[in-house]
Amino acid sequence: MQNEIDEASTLNTLNRMSNAGLDLTQPRLFDFQLWLPNQGAAIQISQEVFNMGFKASIYQDDEDRSWTCECSKVIIPSFENVIEIERKLHFLAQSYDGYSDGFGTMG
Repeated sequence: MQNEIDEASTLNTLNRMSNAGLDLTQPRLFDFQLWLPNQGAAIQISQEVFNMGFKASIYQDDEDRSWTCECSKVIIPSFENVIEIERKLHFLAQSYDGYSDGFGTMG
């Protein structure tokens, strides 16, 4: 299980998005994935992130049978905003024996 958010990786990902032409100063829909060990945890955390203003959807991985909660929200994707969200979601996921497992946008 991951204990920390990799800030360098987050910065690198945002830089790649910017270099590809994504304007990171404009609001856009971002999806944050949380890895969870079972369906019960996925259901519970989806309700919590919904209450935090995210659209939440859950699905099971066919290979390892783990669960993902995808947390979607329109944000201005500055480094500071993304890191803050990753930390909050990671901390929440840890309470369910899970962790933050990345983010993305259809940009």
